[in-house]
Amino acid sequence: MFLNSRARNTPEMFAHTDFRSAPSYMSAASPLALQENHYTMVMLSEPHTTYGQVLVWENEADASAQIRNGLAVDVGHGYLIFDIQLTITEFLLSFCFHILPEFFTGDGLRGFHLKTPLVVLPEPPPICGCA
Repeated sequence: MFLNSRARNTPEMFAHTDFRSAPSYMSAASPLALQENHYTMVMLSEPHTTYGQVLVWENEADASAQIRNGLAVDVGHGYLIFDIQLTITEFLLSFCFHILPEFFTGDGLRGFHLKTPLVVLPEPPPICGCA
C-alpha cells in the first residue's frame, strides 16, 4: 500500500504528514530554526505557484497566514520535508529494482533505464468491498 499510494499521488499530498511524523519536528532544540520571517515554501500548489517554490512576502503577517492556513511552511521545515521525501523515493526505487529486476538496467538510483515500457494499471478496487 505504501508503494501504491506514493506512486499514484504527488509529493504535496504527503508533505504535511511526512513533516509531522519526523522526530525532529517534536524537538524544541530542532536545527530547523531556519526561519526567515518573510519567506515561506509552498507545500500545496495553486495555479500561480509550484510545489516547493520559495515565496517572499512584504510583511510577516502575510507569511504567517500562509503557514497557518497550511498552504506553506517556513523554509527550514520545507527543507526537512524535501529530505524526507527524497529518502522515501530512493527507498521505493531501490525496492522496485529488487522486486522487478527484469524491468531495469543500470547501476542503481542515478543510472537506471527501463528495459521495456511499464504499463500503469487502474487503481484496484478497495479490499473491504466498500465503495
